[in-house]
Amino acid sequence: MKLQTRLAKILLVTSLFMLALVACGATDSAVSPTEPAIESSASLNGTSWVLQEFGPEGDLKPLLPDTSVSLMFADGRISGTATCNTYFADFTQSGDALNFGPIGSTRMACLEPIMQQENDVLAAMATAKQYVVAEGLLTLTYNNGLLVFASAPTEESGVTDDTAAGSKTLFVGPELVDCVGVAPQKCLQVRESESEDWTLFYGQIIGFEFEPGYAYELRVSETEIENPPADGSSIEVTLVEIVSQTAVSATATPHQQGAQLEGSSWILESFGPNDNQTAVLPDTELTLNFDGAQINGHAGCNSYFADATFNDDGSLAFSMMGSTLMACLDEDVMQQESDFLAALAQAKSYTLAGDRLTLHTEDGSLEFVAATRQESSNESAEGAEVVDWETAVSILNSGDVVEIFQTHSLDVTLTLANGRRLQTVEPAIDDIFTAVQECGDPCGNIVLATE
Repeated sequence: MKLQTRLAKILLVTSLFMLALVACGATDSAVSPTEPAIESSASLNGTSWVLQEFGPEGDLKPLLPDTSVSLMFADGRISGTATCNTYFADFTQSGDALNFGPIGSTRMACLEPIMQQENDVLAAMATAKQYVVAEGLLTLTYNNGLLVFASAPTEESGVTDDTAAGSKTLFVGPELVDCVGVAPQKCLQVRESESEDWTLFYGQIIGFEFEPGYAYELRVSETEIENPPADGSSIEVTLVEIVSQTAVSATATPHQQGAQLEGSSWILESFGPNDNQTAVLPDTELTLNFDGAQINGHAGCNSYFADATFNDDGSLAFSMMGSTLMACLDEDVMQQESDFLAALAQAKSYTLAGDRLTLHTEDGSLEFVAATRQESSNESAEGAEVVDWETAVSILNSGDVVEIFQTHSLDVTLTLANGRRLQTVEPAIDDIFTAVQECGDPCGNIVLATE
């Protein structure tokens, strides 16, 4: 009997001990739940950011005083300002992996420290491979370090009417006009109501591609730039919506001087100071084509484009220079391209003599010879093989196309991976971009450029 009583006591104590352990575990779980992981793979589409610092991990540095770099994600594309120029590219994300396609940008020149910072930022972004979103910051990991962005207001933040912070209606006129900022350039004509006079808009409307001959009503958002450049606006303007786009008759007439060059194509032979011209590198071809109020061509590695202004006194100016941003393996070719585009942007007048064209800069010139046109009917004015639209789309879908350039006249040049170039004509505006979207993955890394 005593043995049974003793066993019963042991069992009772053991049971109470086990219950205490369970209760203790339940209490600890309630007091210290598992912390949720940071959501690094959050969708970036529709978000906007401003760069705070970048560089090697452990040695991050802030931006230069009075400079700002923005980054906006929308519909599979990124865009923003890199302080001096605007840039754009495709992007893809999967989990915490992030990749940007080839980055394109305008080619305006700024002071050397700012240009160096801009080049460093864009080079870092081009190699971005991972990202983390946490506590209002976006951190991109690239080959040699980090880029840290702070969240910026976007149209999804609740800005829906004209009285809301930074949102308003903006009317844009159908023509670009001459203006002078840091240097001569072309400006948009804008106003906030149809009863007001037009005013000049010197900057860029992020996400908006202006097409001459159309009047626009836009919805835009405005973001204050914390440290704007001394020669720039303190407000960054971003497109929210194109409310209307109306075709109007152009009032400008081409200058007679420019008519001499209309439709002509040229190949660069040499450029530089008048007493020390530099010949074009062997096995490279730098071209210049005149297409109405624009120029375009190939700079050795990238395609470029710009607006052109001709005056009756023989002077001219190229402004809003833009180009694709593909990297060439040969550093000499890249340096030649950079020098050529810088010299072209400084052209002030021209001399036309037979099959030779000279563009004069302040202290030198660029010497061109007329492009030889093959007599074969299957060659275009720029030396690209001419194909019909259906054939071009078929080749596009094959995945062999690496670059597409579209002009306002709807001419489209396709550059293939093997260097072959094809030219076609779009049935309607932006059909080529629709074809790229429908192509899907095979066309995911194509560099797109337009005038």
